[in-house]
Amino acid sequence: MTEIPEGALLQKSKNGVSYVFFPSYYYDKNATTHNKEKQRRLYIGKVVNGHFIPNKRYKANPRLSASDAGKELAETIDLSKVVSRSVGATSLLTALAEKVHLKQDLIDVYGEETALQLLSLALFMVIESNSSLSIYPQWQPRFRVPSDAALPSQAVSRLLMKVGQDQSALHRFFHARTTHVRAKEFLAYDSTKIASTSRNIDDVRWAPSKQGNFQQEIGLAILCGQKSRIPVMFRVLPGNIPDVKTVHDLICRWDDLGITRDAVAVLDRGYDSCENLAELCRSSVKFIVGQKTSMRLVRDCIDADMPKYWESAHYMGEYGLFGVTRRVMIPDSNGDEHPVWVHTFRSNSNESLGMELMDKKLSEYEKAWADGTASATAPIRGLFMPSEGRPGDGSVLARNFPAIDKAVRYRGFFAFASNSVSSAQETLSIYRGRDCVEKTFSNLQTGLGFAAAGVHRDDTLKGKLLVCMIALTMVAALSYEMEKETEVNGVKYPRLYEQYSLRQLLNELMNIQMFSGEGITPRLSEITQKQLQIFDRVGVPRPSI
Repeated sequence: MTEIPEGALLQKSKNGVSYVFFPSYYYDKNATTHNKEKQRRLYIGKVVNGHFIPNKRYKANPRLSASDAGKELAETIDLSKVVSRSVGATSLLTALAEKVHLKQDLIDVYGEETALQLLSLALFMVIESNSSLSIYPQWQPRFRVPSDAALPSQAVSRLLMKVGQDQSALHRFFHARTTHVRAKEFLAYDSTKIASTSRNIDDVRWAPSKQGNFQQEIGLAILCGQKSRIPVMFRVLPGNIPDVKTVHDLICRWDDLGITRDAVAVLDRGYDSCENLAELCRSSVKFIVGQKTSMRLVRDCIDADMPKYWESAHYMGEYGLFGVTRRVMIPDSNGDEHPVWVHTFRSNSNESLGMELMDKKLSEYEKAWADGTASATAPIRGLFMPSEGRPGDGSVLARNFPAIDKAVRYRGFFAFASNSVSSAQETLSIYRGRDCVEKTFSNLQTGLGFAAAGVHRDDTLKGKLLVCMIALTMVAALSYEMEKETEVNGVKYPRLYEQYSLRQLLNELMNIQMFSGEGITPRLSEITQKQLQIFDRVGVPRPSI
């Protein structure tokens, strides 16, 4: 006779293995059968070949008995009270918010209650992209988020208005974020347009859109780190303000936020002007600014070094470009001069494309001239020899090759100016990293559905932009981790981006659930090894109760 613990029973199976359990009997008043006495079993092992083999649970506590089974299984679980919440994606993003100090910065500035509410709204914007914040009350019960506070639609609007009104707190939050900027970080600065038809937002202006028509819009400028891709600050500005006019404000905010002097501002050619370069130099802000080849400064440098753009000594094989650097002096309004390196580049492929485009335009104009649809006063008319003919009269245009040569002289060239980087190749490498700000705008307008403001007050707009900044920070932190090769417990893994897009990765974690309810001990659903690896490779703790 096999010896098993006292009070235990055997359950025989067809495979010859008998399972050992402690029984627990209870009365089920809701049973639909005549027999309302039920049995629950606490399994403690099995009998194989006449020997009792305890399971892990019994090994950990060999004093278990039938009375313990009764205690654990005394109450019947009412399934109607069980609540399930998705915890996978929200746990990952919340852990990243802690990793990049975002959560703590929010708590320090806004207090724990408001901070957790803002973080919860940001999680909603990341997971439910292109959905209005007004449906947050229906979404929240299905996901575990940092704040359990009920936030109906009106409460969400009041919260956004409250944080948007507190400009002092917003400034402190920006300042807190800049303290995490790396000593030698490159900070990309750019602006975009957000459509808005509200008459109560002061910065709404009529301005030309990218589609060529006019629309009401506001301007939004963002400063973000190129290495971390994390946004540092944002600024709302009138929709009709050109980029070139905003550099002075950037310099003021640069000092006001206490950004390290080793950081380098990276701006595109929309901000280029000799006045801006001089002011940046005078303010001791390190910079790399894209330059238009129409600027006299750039053309003088190209003309002075023209033969070098065909010399092998200046060819950069990594990029397929010719690059030349010239040091110039930029005068400021006080009469002082500042040294600046102007890096100019020539691309054979861009030059060929420019020539093809010019020839196509000339051919199209010649065809339009012949059929009478061309305008005799169009600017391209200046690239043909003067004649007394008129469109459609049978006259033939002759191309003015000296004028064409002048028009295409700088095709294929582009340039940057910098007061801190003297190498053309290094400057090009740094500038190409500024696509982080373009990706931030793409995530904002497409990923978070913020192509249009969707609010009607200045305060609410700034509050919503703060939530967007929080969401973008979590997205940037996840993207940064997904681009790295990792090693976990001695095993090397490739970049997560080779297996998932960011959206696919979040969806992979969505079915991790937490079950809880009144009188029910919270527990997690099954988590696959593949899902656990995601948390390990991102470098954050695995989900827990």
